[in-house]
Amino acid sequence: MSNYQYPDTNDELVCKLIDKVEPFKGYWEKSEKKVIDEMRNEILKYMKRFNIEECFLLDAGCGIGRLVGEFQEYFYRIVAIEPDKKRFAETVKNISNTSYSSKVELRNILIQELDNEEKYDVILCSHILQHIQTEELAKVLQKLKAILKPNGLLLITTCHSIEEEDLYIKGYQTKDGFKEQKITKDEFNILVNTLGVLPSHAFSYDSITKLLTDAGMRVNRINMYHIDKGLEFLNPLDMIVENVSNATGLMKKSLGRDMFVVVINQKDK
Repeated sequence: MSNYQYPDTNDELVCKLIDKVEPFKGYWEKSEKKVIDEMRNEILKYMKRFNIEECFLLDAGCGIGRLVGEFQEYFYRIVAIEPDKKRFAETVKNISNTSYSSKVELRNILIQELDNEEKYDVILCSHILQHIQTEELAKVLQKLKAILKPNGLLLITTCHSIEEEDLYIKGYQTKDGFKEQKITKDEFNILVNTLGVLPSHAFSYDSITKLLTDAGMRVNRINMYHIDKGLEFLNPLDMIVENVSNATGLMKKSLGRDMFVVVINQKDK
């Protein structure tokens, strides 16, 4: 059983962050739903391409089980892992009484503790990489490669740095409201398992590509979402802002708080 504790109890800091940076009320959720639809399309394309009828899913860091419910209909078997004990207990509660609970296996473990012998067609890794200590990142990605079938599909969402280099940020509540502050990599690594402060590793376009390539996987595409500045003349609620921000490589690198990465597991040579 994992000793990890997610530092943002009940996602209170995330909610305060959204309230602070969301350019229009309702945009954050709508942008998130658009990414979920893109994930669904990628899953269906993958299944059709390889003529897979019985697909095996891993939700690597399932939180309270939200994405399991979104995608369960496409999979005959699902393993959902969550290292935080409290969030894991909430996942068990949320899934145990559903119509699909019999095909879901829940485990309170870290990604690194998964068995290499168990292989998956599709892996979801939603808002996980940004909270992993930097020295563990390569190990996590190597584990994901090891358990993903050849040509398997890895779907990642994580924080995006609009600068040329990665950023490390901590979010915390003060008497004057929610604050975000740039920190060093060393401070980020110390704060990863500390309650009350939300540390995040924001990856640049180039660094996330290199990390995944170095792990032996191929980045199929990267799209940015949760655009919080730079396109104020557009109304984000009509989602044109999403298309504009992903129109060119330069726009992708300079816009968006989050990124959606579609990865294919290349066959070993």
